[in-house]
Amino acid sequence: MAVACNKAELNPVEGGEEKAPAANMIIETISGTSEMSTKVTIGNANNSFAWTDGDKIAVHVSKGDSHKYVVTAGATVDPSDATRASFTVTYEEGYARDAFAVYPGTIVTASAANYGQSGASLDVTLPNSYTLEQVSGETTPCPMIATNTPDSDWEFKQLCGLLRLTVNSIPANAKRLEIDFNGKKVCGSFSVSADVTPGNSVINTADDTDNDCITITKDGTSDEPLFSGWGDGKVFNIPLPVGTYSNITVTAYDALTDGDAILTMTRTLKNGAATYTASRKGGIKRTISFLVFSVSATKRVIFAPGNLQATYDATGQTWSWGFAAHQYDRIGGNGGNKLITTTTIESSEPYARLSADGTVDLFGRSTDKTYYGIATSTNVSDYNGTFVDWGGLDIRKNTTPPYTYYPTNYWHTLSEAEWQYLIGEETYRHTGGTIQWTEGSTTHVILNALCTKATVNGIHGLIIFPDYYSGNMPLGVAWDENSISPGSMVHSGTTGWASTATSAGWATLEAEGCVFLPIEGFRIGSYEVQGQVYYNVLANTSSGYYMSSNSVTNVLRFSNEGFDPNQGLGSYSYAGRSVRLAHEVK
Repeated sequence: MAVACNKAELNPVEGGEEKAPAANMIIETISGTSEMSTKVTIGNANNSFAWTDGDKIAVHVSKGDSHKYVVTAGATVDPSDATRASFTVTYEEGYARDAFAVYPGTIVTASAANYGQSGASLDVTLPNSYTLEQVSGETTPCPMIATNTPDSDWEFKQLCGLLRLTVNSIPANAKRLEIDFNGKKVCGSFSVSADVTPGNSVINTADDTDNDCITITKDGTSDEPLFSGWGDGKVFNIPLPVGTYSNITVTAYDALTDGDAILTMTRTLKNGAATYTASRKGGIKRTISFLVFSVSATKRVIFAPGNLQATYDATGQTWSWGFAAHQYDRIGGNGGNKLITTTTIESSEPYARLSADGTVDLFGRSTDKTYYGIATSTNVSDYNGTFVDWGGLDIRKNTTPPYTYYPTNYWHTLSEAEWQYLIGEETYRHTGGTIQWTEGSTTHVILNALCTKATVNGIHGLIIFPDYYSGNMPLGVAWDENSISPGSMVHSGTTGWASTATSAGWATLEAEGCVFLPIEGFRIGSYEVQGQVYYNVLANTSSGYYMSSNSVTNVLRFSNEGFDPNQGLGSYSYAGRSVRLAHEVK
């Protein structure tokens, strides 16, 4: 049977050139239409439906009680009209087409002539594992069916809903993605009754609790990354059977099977709705971005959950290391930052000391002499030499015993150039976020938002947006357009900390991947009061200083006046500044 199908969106085109039948062959020209959804895309305005050379259809034929599917040869697409294509199918004389015509033809396997059949019903097994070429870009294995009786035209409609999922910042060494839908069934066996109305008939779902996720690999066999580098804006078209789904979780793994999770991201499936019920008409679009920050054209990081802190036990004369409980927490001019009494620069002791139990979160430049920058010396030369990164320390993951620790050298200090790239100094990242909100009758849209000066929980500082951040204005948050960096913000004259977030508002922003660097002044060295020498802190409520790994004194500085990642404190390499560590995601 040679079949020509017209897949125009509207008004089927009937007719066609008839040819003289050859022996044991039936030759027909059949018109076909698609409804709202398509096999190729749900991304454009009209959901265009076009054939591709090589497409195959499985055609149901029967003779009495004998039923089977026959797969056509590959389509030949009309070069002037992609909605039309020609197919050729061969089956024994005496059979007639009825019930379903199904796209793609691969739903029916060559090794099972009566695959998934009970009379004229259709059973379909949606796989839980796909290769990139099956689901990425404009392709999808989502089945489409059309009535196939001899006196009807074909009207192809999707058997299940379609999720057009765009994923950003897929790690460069990711070898598989796992996409989970709240434990709901998104693969496995499904059936359609014999009395079918394509696009409307109920899909009966098999009771199979194991089928709750989709796995995507490059080709299913070779142990190599999905992409040659970081995967940005990658589109996956995921078939969804009838069901209700609220959340979607995407996890990147470093192996084809098992392996370690590199990054995980969970989002609601559809903005503005708690659930989504799959339909055989149309589809939905959703974008998920892994929460990372580009610090160069090829390097991306995640940040520590708070500023670095060193806690001293005066009884045991020992130090331990961890992170602040909240990103807006700071010690600054309080606590242990004032209590330093000895230093390895001026003594043979293997550690700095405090005069009592206390916690420090301001550090001078770290060398082998300074015990990670906890030192009292104001001698610049004492802070020269090879930089020693705080990431080499044993840093606690949790705040209460029994303690667990991050791997050694898991964390590191950003370089001056990386700070510059991150927040918009000179060469800067172009993977910033989009922020949109409405105030009264005015809609604000900021593209490539990198950071904003802000007040969080009453603390001034800098909010940094992750790559591809997308957000409005959550409850408890107020954006100030003039405080937000829309790309490069070199030595900005913007003043104030007018973007604000309550603790609840910040919790929402933090869950969306934002980072906050609080200002807390710096430790500048010694001064004398009534004959007593103190090693103290100049509390500073207008500027924040964060260490870089460079051998020079440059640090990240942001202030009431603007941003300046290339701002040091003159020759004061001994000045204690804040430290926020990062971890490279490869």
